[in-house]
Amino acid sequence: MQRVRVGLTGLAVVLIIIALTTALFSTLDRQAGVTGNEADATAEKKSGDEPLADLGMAPGAPGENQADPGPPPVAPALPEQP
Repeated sequence: MQRVRVGLTGLAVVLIIIALTTALFSTLDRQAGVTGNEADATAEKKSGDEPLADLGMAPGAPGENQADPGPPPVAPALPEQP
């Protein structure tokens, strides 16, 4: 019974530490948003939620430097059979 109590106490301590750390970082993020650099804000807006798209590695819409493939190839006409 003592092992269970010690285990649950340790788990509670870890959860409290995580909650306090999360609260601290969210407070710091809010303060940084108010007094942060505008360059950081524009870079964040530009990148958005798709960092791979910024690197040109994400599937989806064609990138800026992707070449136009042109019209699709046309199959040669087959001779008519009598």
